[in-house]
Amino acid sequence: MASAQTAIVTGGAGGGIGHGVSTVLAQAGWNVLIADMDHDAAVNLQQALVGQGLSAKALKVDLTEADAPDRVVEAAASWTGSLNGLVNNAGVPLNKTATDITDDEFDALMGLNLRAVFRLSRQALPQLQKAGGNIVNIASVHARATLATFTAYAASKAAVEGLTRGMAADFGPHGVRVNCVLPGLVDGPQSRRILAELVDDVEAFMDNWTKTNQLLPYATTPEDVGKLVAFLLSEDARSITGQSVVIDAGTLAQLGGRH
Repeated sequence: MASAQTAIVTGGAGGGIGHGVSTVLAQAGWNVLIADMDHDAAVNLQQALVGQGLSAKALKVDLTEADAPDRVVEAAASWTGSLNGLVNNAGVPLNKTATDITDDEFDALMGLNLRAVFRLSRQALPQLQKAGGNIVNIASVHARATLATFTAYAASKAAVEGLTRGMAADFGPHGVRVNCVLPGLVDGPQSRRILAELVDDVEAFMDNWTKTNQLLPYATTPEDVGKLVAFLLSEDARSITGQSVVIDAGTLAQLGGRH
């Protein structure tokens, strides 16, 4: 099912949004470069997708390293000869109040959640322009409305929204579309690992969240996000750029919790 369409998905392994994006794109016929720090997880996903007759390749990379953008773009270009999509998904959370966050913690968070997005996009844009490719950045509903202890995380994701609009303005005239996806709570192994550090009963938290904080009473999955990303990268979204699309089962559409 391989095609001439090649996409990079950062943080594309594990059990979270990146996994869902990589899987859906591969199922849609894309060649998917799974760029992730967790090489074992990336290789496992590559093998699973290739075992289904799909096209995927794992690349171990720390996106905060100086040569990371060169390595990632070169890996995609040398693999298939073109680059048609970039999904900037890699990111980390930080649960601390503003007075508890150290300079090093703040810089590390921004280094991956924002600076790495900018640097990889900058490196990829000439290739995307040549191929008529597009970018999708993964931000978060925290860019719009947040909670206590998510100060730096919310700031980083709001900045990704601004970066998205700026790059869309810069490169729309050159045929490159740049959009942003804002997921709410996504149910997957990665989210559950993070929640386990914050709450005593993850299952009870998930159940309560979907019933009270969402308009739709079921969990959003990594594959749901992947389908939205696949649409935004496709020709079906040819007139959509500079936009932020919320996928949160209705969390931000209500005032307070559902009763």
